[in-house]
Amino acid sequence: MSNMKTAHFKVEVTTDVAEQITNAAAKNNMTAGDVICECISQQLEQALRHRVLIQRQDDVDDAILELDQVLFILEPTGIARSLARKRVTVIDYPDGRLAIRHNGVDLPYRTFDKRPQVIR
Repeated sequence: MSNMKTAHFKVEVTTDVAEQITNAAAKNNMTAGDVICECISQQLEQALRHRVLIQRQDDVDDAILELDQVLFILEPTGIARSLARKRVTVIDYPDGRLAIRHNGVDLPYRTFDKRPQVIR
């Protein structure tokens, strides 16, 4: 921590929290300031991870909304006909490809885009 730039803040806590900080510092051979810095650092890291997870959830929600605008129609194969009202797995590859799969078998499909399109 010697090379790092530091900033100083005044922290006011209740007496019971101050006692907990003092006890934690004594048990871990640290100063109370170091305990406070470590706690803040851990909380900040956790908050940043939480923000990343929220962003990923937003990305997934956006993708689901986009998929909701496109109708995937299975080609009328024997397997596809037997899957009426059954679950299939939709695989969204990072390169943008999609696969619809049932029991390890990729099913051929076509798409119908429900979004209005303007033709010029």
